[in-house]
Amino acid sequence: MLYFETKEHPSYGQLEITRTTIGGKKLALYGSSILHDHVISFSLKESKMDRGLNRDWYHTGKEIVRFEMSPSQFAEAITNMNVGGGVPVTLIRVNGEGIEECPFEGKMEQFQNEFAVDCKKVLENVNNMMKSVQERMNDKKPLTVKERDEITNMIRNVKQAVKDNIPFVMTSFNEQMDKTVTEAKAEFEASVQSRINALGIEALKNQVTMIEDGDKK
Repeated sequence: MLYFETKEHPSYGQLEITRTTIGGKKLALYGSSILHDHVISFSLKESKMDRGLNRDWYHTGKEIVRFEMSPSQFAEAITNMNVGGGVPVTLIRVNGEGIEECPFEGKMEQFQNEFAVDCKKVLENVNNMMKSVQERMNDKKPLTVKERDEITNMIRNVKQAVKDNIPFVMTSFNEQMDKTVTEAKAEFEASVQSRINALGIEALKNQVTMIEDGDKK
C-alpha cells in the first residue's frame, strides 16, 4: 500500500483571491470614495494537507476571515509595501459571522459639509470680535493692554482661518478628487476587462462548437 498521511497544524492556512462582479446594487468599500461593480475578494481559511502518491494535496477548512478591496486598493497594496499603516479593506465575514454592510458617504458631499462647518466657525469668530469691539467702543474708556491683546488675538485667529485653513481645505479637496478620478478609472478598466473576458470565453465556446459540428460532418 502506498504511503498516505493527513497533516494538520494551527499554522496551516490557505488564501483564495477572486475577482467578483456585483449585479444590481453597487457596493461601498471602506476607504474608497466611489461605489463599485467589481471587487477583489479575499478568503483566508484553515487548511490541512494530505500526503499521498508522493504529492501534497491541500484542502480548505473553516473560513477565518473574508474581506474585499477595490481594484485600485489592491494595486496600491502590492505596489506600496512597507509604506504607512497599510491599505483599507472591507470586512465581510470574521470567524463565520457576517459583518454589517459598509456605509457610503460621497466625498463631494462630505467636503461640502465640512467646509460649511469651517465657514460657520470663522463667521462666529468674526461676529464675536465685532461684538466685543463694539461694546468696548461704546464704553468710551481707553483700551487696556489686555483688551488690546484680546482684540489682536481675535483678528489673528480670523486671519489664520482665512489665509491658512481654507486654502488647506481646498488643497485636500483637489487631492481627494484626483484620488476619486483614479478609482473611477480603475473601476472602468475592471469593467471593460470583465466584458472582454466574457466575450473571449463566449467566442471560445463558439469556436469549440464549430469544431465539434465540423467533426460530425
